[in-house]
Amino acid sequence: MLRVLPMALAVLAFAGWSSAAWAAPQRKTIHMGPYFQTLKADESIDKSIDRGKALFNNLGCGGCHPRGGTIGGVQRNVAGDVVPIPVPDLRGAALHYPRLSMTGFAANIGIMNDL
Repeated sequence: MLRVLPMALAVLAFAGWSSAAWAAPQRKTIHMGPYFQTLKADESIDKSIDRGKALFNNLGCGGCHPRGGTIGGVQRNVAGDVVPIPVPDLRGAALHYPRLSMTGFAANIGIMNDL
């Protein structure tokens, strides 16, 4: 009995020491649903439209999507050669973006801006 007691205490002490002293601090997670509920909506849709227009123009999207609704067109490659590239329609883009390109990689805004 005297030999078991120190061993049990050692196991308990090690378990507490290893989990408390060496464990990485846990980050607090924020659930997205309650977070989005705390955001204030714009007073009107006009502010959202203006933000979207500014992003569209600042990111250079108009080069491939003139007027925001192009479904195809002729683009130029880096050498300046005319190359037909299908340009997707932007209506409902949130439902189908990012999409796979013709070569099979997931195209994002950064990649599309480099084309």
